[in-house]
Amino acid sequence: MDGLVASDIAQYVDGVRIIAATEELAWLCSSKMAKGLACLGLQDAARKRRMPRQRPGACVGTTVSLDGSVVCKGVTKERWDKVQLRLRWLAK
Repeated sequence: MDGLVASDIAQYVDGVRIIAATEELAWLCSSKMAKGLACLGLQDAARKRRMPRQRPGACVGTTVSLDGSVVCKGVTKERWDKVQLRLRWLAK
């Protein structure tokens, strides 16, 4: 309703990424998620947190960026080269 991108949580196995419109909302969502995990007896490794930014860089070979109102997901050149090498091996 306020025109901002909605907050969200992206999770894969044991990795969690917070998606929010502003840095303040990102920290608020991160804090709320950590408290919820603590209530379930799960530990949040605060040392692994990264500062919120629109272009956070690669994480396990994947990249996510925000260009205006469009969210883009991709892979690093290194990871793409590995995938191509494995596909060529399978094709043989």
